[in-house]
Amino acid sequence: MRSPVTFAVVGLGGAVGGMLRYGLSTALPDEPGTFPWTTLGINLAGSFLLGFLVAGIVGRRAAPTWVRPALGTGLLGGFTTFSAVSHALDVLVTDGLVGAAALYLVGTLIGAVVGALLGLALGARLPVRLPVDEDDEDDEDDEDDEDDEDDEDDEDDEDDEDDEDDGVDAPRGGSADSPGPVPTRERTPGAEHA
Repeated sequence: MRSPVTFAVVGLGGAVGGMLRYGLSTALPDEPGTFPWTTLGINLAGSFLLGFLVAGIVGRRAAPTWVRPALGTGLLGGFTTFSAVSHALDVLVTDGLVGAAALYLVGTLIGAVVGALLGLALGARLPVRLPVDEDDEDDEDDEDDEDDEDDEDDEDDEDDEDDEDDGVDAPRGGSADSPGPVPTRERTPGAEHA
């Protein structure tokens, strides 16, 4: 069973989605006997947004676990409506507009699938953002330390090459009996000619 928080975010999302649909249906009402453009637009937009949510936000952006139930099941579930599709089909058939009813049904089904696929495709183009794990941060610190050591080695090699280029002998390493660094002498200006 899901947690009470999940139920709460689904309910909240559903309430907001239902209010959005109601607002659009009120602002742009589908008149009886006409093609239900508003309901079609709501369902096509909802299908696209659900595909985008699943692929782009939840799938690639490492969204928190509450996002999918809140926005998918809740918000978009409340926003989209198959019951309004059924009602519009009933009204169209009752008014004798069987061709329009068939076009509306096929348009809704195909359009919803195409919209979802477009949302999935667009969402899949988003860059991946994975959650940062504390263990991953430690691994990154270890890698940074290794990179720093490599950089220091590279700098030492460059210093040796610089010494060779300016005519001063580079210090030689210790013998097998006495390994370790050999002290170097500092160069003073004009010392080459002395």
